[in-house]
Amino acid sequence: MPETAHPHAHGERRKKVASTLKLEIEKLLVRILFLWVMFGLFELNHTVILAREHIDYSLHGLALINAIVMSKVLLIAEDLNFASRFHESRLIWSILWKALLFALLFLVIHVIEEVIKGLIGGHSLVESLPHPGGFYVVLCSTAILFTALTPYFAYREVGRVMGEQKLRDLIFKQRPPAAQASAD
Repeated sequence: MPETAHPHAHGERRKKVASTLKLEIEKLLVRILFLWVMFGLFELNHTVILAREHIDYSLHGLALINAIVMSKVLLIAEDLNFASRFHESRLIWSILWKALLFALLFLVIHVIEEVIKGLIGGHSLVESLPHPGGFYVVLCSTAILFTALTPYFAYREVGRVMGEQKLRDLIFKQRPPAAQASAD
């Protein structure tokens, strides 16, 4: 006679799946928000620079699309343990290496995106490559992405080491007033 599962086991499993799904959606939304702000600032910067030359630039909706795409790239890369070999390094090195490697990953994804858009638009592979800006444009873009991603990975790595909930409580919960030092 087959064993029947505990009557509450199915409900508990369903609650666990719902809880995991909620957590994953929250993680995705936080990443989208962070990247949307970052990419939005890039787009705002382009607008300001081009306005100096009297060139109208208003592709700000791309910041949200890029944020959604790159958030998924970020989640997949993290799930695949991209750059996880730095987990055992000193915390500062883990943060900096991950920020650098993910900045480079984002640049590679951006180039692939530009090539695909160009190929779909009927251009050749060479024509589809991002405009030649040389080494300095790549270096500058990497530096900006690295700088923008550093606080993100600082939060992630400190949370990994000390516990995500403990870090959230430390940052977002009201702390009791510091003890008054007695004046002797």
